[in-house]
Amino acid sequence: MKRPKLILFAFSTFSALAINIACQSSSDKQSGNQDTVSMIEKEHSETKLTEVPFAIAKNYFVKNDASPSETAVIKTKEEFDKIFGAAAVMGEQGTPTPIDFDKQFVIAVVIEPTEFSTTIEPLDLKVDEGNIKHRYSVHITQKELHISHPAMILIVDKKHEAPVVFERPDQA
Repeated sequence: MKRPKLILFAFSTFSALAINIACQSSSDKQSGNQDTVSMIEKEHSETKLTEVPFAIAKNYFVKNDASPSETAVIKTKEEFDKIFGAAAVMGEQGTPTPIDFDKQFVIAVVIEPTEFSTTIEPLDLKVDEGNIKHRYSVHITQKELHISHPAMILIVDKKHEAPVVFERPDQA
């Protein structure tokens, strides 16, 4: 009775190991930007692996006296600080995402203040005719009891720096 359990255990362990190795090697092949990805992943848990990898910055707010256009490419901390403030909250995930403007730049989408629950979702970043094409969508749901100023901040490695073209497919 012990021998079939031992064989089953050995087979299960071998299968799990083989699947893990296969997944690791295929993910390494898929990412031609491994150095960029590892740098962004080291500092940002919300890394998205599109053609141009990016991380989503968390815990920032749009300042009341800021007057940003709907879309912006921000290359310095000074530019960033004119539009955004840090919104630290309690807990492990409460500190604002770090941004190193010596190595990274920011692609931001800011929507006008609204009383509706609004989410801006990045779809992808791709290289298109020498530009970075940023596709995003905006989801508006229920009316809230307060007014918010929705924004999305993407952090991108400077090695991918190029003019940015914004596209919102959900807008006719």
